[in-house]
Amino acid sequence: IKELQSLVEKACSRPSINQTIFPNTSSDNYWSSSYNRSYWSVSFAAGLISSSGGGYNYVRLVRVGQ
Repeated sequence: IKELQSLVEKACSRPSINQTIFPNTSSDNYWSSSYNRSYWSVSFAAGLISSSGGGYNYVRLVRVGQ
């Protein structure tokens, strides 16, 4: 979840991500692959992390920096 959350830009809003680097990003939730009993996601509407039992969300591939 930390890798996905690192894309959040607090200076940007709806979506809270740099649109120059990540164009056409939705303000909706994006899944994380972090394991837990719940599912973790990041909302790019406000840059918040949440957990839920499931549903439909977007996916963005991220990895730890080198």
